[in-house]
Amino acid sequence: MKLIVLIAIYTFQTYAYVPPTRVILEKTVQNSGTSSYQIENEIRFSNPDIPTLKETWSIENDRTMKLTVTPLVATPPGTLLPKLTVLYVGGMKYILLGNSKESVKVPPELAEKFFHFRKVDSFIQHLNLLGVLNSTQGHLELSRLNRSQGVINFGIGKPSEEGSQGSSPYIWIEQDLFVVKKVRFSEDAELTAHNFQVFQKGLNYPMVKSLTWADQKVKINTLSVSMVKKFPPTVFQSSQLEDSKAFQQNFSRWNVVTEFYKRFR
Repeated sequence: MKLIVLIAIYTFQTYAYVPPTRVILEKTVQNSGTSSYQIENEIRFSNPDIPTLKETWSIENDRTMKLTVTPLVATPPGTLLPKLTVLYVGGMKYILLGNSKESVKVPPELAEKFFHFRKVDSFIQHLNLLGVLNSTQGHLELSRLNRSQGVINFGIGKPSEEGSQGSSPYIWIEQDLFVVKKVRFSEDAELTAHNFQVFQKGLNYPMVKSLTWADQKVKINTLSVSMVKKFPPTVFQSSQLEDSKAFQQNFSRWNVVTEFYKRFR
């Protein structure tokens, strides 16, 4: 019996068809939706002393997004909560702190981006930036069948060599659904996504995500996903950013919160 199972596994791994990398990424992009969306998340840090946060994402595509973050607490009407507002436009990340508007390049490990690529070339360009790919076209030898989270995935990237220190950047895309199940950004950081649901205009989005790095873990639960026909133009204008200084002052005592919103947001 064991022999039969081993033969079946070997046959599957040897003869199962693996499409070219570009084809896999094209099919994945088709699950990113064709509309604008508003997504609400619950952010839970492993440290129980850190308040649970609520994120509201306004998303037009992978290059045009806005994030608003507040503590997820019950408060009387009219109570002002510390708020973080971040704008992502044209490859830049903007935040207003007091009278100073800061701008930096969008971090390559921006986790939300992986579920909103609308063009395959943009996806490929980003995977090149992360070191997952090294070609604008994508090559068959970079894609292979791979198991993660109990399902068969297309694994894309350079596999880590046995006995080597650290791990190479890598992405797992589910074989049947063509959704991003896992991303290894570097040797100490990983994004995983679970429980995908289909929303309006073809958005296939995970209801649970997690980010792990070093000895930290953040769980991200999706609270709601709403289609938006079109956001007002002012939503994505840096001149309309709200001051995030109070949020920074309230949460800077926890390094993990600062690192999370600097590195992965």
